[in-house]
Amino acid sequence: MNYLLLAITSITSSSQSIFQRKYNDNKGVGTFLFSGMLSFFAMLFFIAVNKDWYYSAELLLPSALFALSYCSGTLFAVLAIKHGSLAKTSLLTSCSMILASIYGILLGDPVGVFLILGTALLITSIVMVNHQKSNSPEKVSLKWVIFVSIAFLGNGMCMVVQKAKQVIYGNAGNNMFMITALAIVTVTMLVLSFVFKEERITAKLSLRRGWYWALFCGIANGMTNLLVMYLNSSGVPASVLFPVVSGAGMTIIFLYSTLIRHEKFNKTQTVGFFIGILSIVLLNL
Repeated sequence: MNYLLLAITSITSSSQSIFQRKYNDNKGVGTFLFSGMLSFFAMLFFIAVNKDWYYSAELLLPSALFALSYCSGTLFAVLAIKHGSLAKTSLLTSCSMILASIYGILLGDPVGVFLILGTALLITSIVMVNHQKSNSPEKVSLKWVIFVSIAFLGNGMCMVVQKAKQVIYGNAGNNMFMITALAIVTVTMLVLSFVFKEERITAKLSLRRGWYWALFCGIANGMTNLLVMYLNSSGVPASVLFPVVSGAGMTIIFLYSTLIRHEKFNKTQTVGFFIGILSIVLLNL
């Protein structure tokens, strides 16, 4: 049963990037509004399955910090996918888990050979997947570099804040911690969608073209988190869970990008991509 759930988790995790790409393909224009809808549907999913309504005022700080990280990770991932390769963006944002590893080291986690080797392979992968031949028509844009860097930081800080919340406050109120954070994200993104003139002008268009992709993405996001929490509680070791989900998810993204979207990669980039998948596995051992 756990193997089936691992497979489903890999699919729901990777499908979020695919839904974001489909929204951009559909000439999605309201990035703030889309991100707000996404977090709203993720929040509704958590509310629908939640059975523990405990929450305390002291959890407002980690909820706010997680909301800030989630905003950055989600918003700029959408923008990065819009301005660059789906496969490259997904690989680099998945590698953001190294920030959680660094935080763990600061807390006293041992520095093992897998962490050192995984970090070295991660750096190698980033260099290789961004390698462009001098005569290649495809160039990496500055916008994409900025967007994917912020998405990397945002996604990584989400894991850091989650871990810090458990270390400092314990596991009590985990579900409400997530629901509150997603509520903050939803309100923030909706407010921002009315602040910027371009977002206001395209609001109706964004709703019509993006609500169902936001629904799919939000449900996938909520389901991924729910399954991860269940698998953790059912005794699946983290050293198995995260490598399988990340590695399998990135393989799905790579196959989708090459076979369905026909993204082109040279030999160096292809090898670098699979080195990146290997680095993700090693960083979680």
